[in-house]
Amino acid sequence: MSKNRKRIGVLVAVMLLLFAGQVLAQTKVLGFQLGESTYNEVKAKLPKGVKITSDAGKPGSYGGPELATDATGYGINGLQSVEFDFDKKRTLSKVLFILEERRLKDIKKILSAKYKPIHSGYPGLYLFKANCDYVYLRPPWDKSFVVDYMTDAVYRQLKLQARQSKEYKKAQERENKQMLKQEAAEEAAKF
Repeated sequence: MSKNRKRIGVLVAVMLLLFAGQVLAQTKVLGFQLGESTYNEVKAKLPKGVKITSDAGKPGSYGGPELATDATGYGINGLQSVEFDFDKKRTLSKVLFILEERRLKDIKKILSAKYKPIHSGYPGLYLFKANCDYVYLRPPWDKSFVVDYMTDAVYRQLKLQARQSKEYKKAQERENKQMLKQEAAEEAAKF
């Protein structure tokens, strides 16, 4: 009887590990894994025909290099360009697609079927949870739109920046109101 309990315990532990591995798996984008693929791997394994339009070896927005490519070679209809962003450890942290506006409904439908939609809080901006990563679908602008795949760390960094920006704007508004009150009081004293 104790052997059966041990077997059941081991079986439950294995099942939990398998489930956790599936839930916590990194998201694959164009065959590259967010949070795992390195700059050198991405650069070496780009599809044939893809032209690198920018290869900034210096630190970009997320501390590591940025690699921009044209749309040829990926086989995605309406794709205009792809940008790969890496963190300080030169690990893939974000992939940005720019697509023609005519593909918006198709791409939104694909993302909605593949990932869990989350309320973004902004009109026209769609957010999806992809395993432990995130996908933004931004509203069209100038006949194109953007799809951003990003790691959880990048998502949290963007949320923090947005919060700090809102707080800064509120502080500026308070300061402007205070200055207007002071100017009005000074002006009133003149009469």
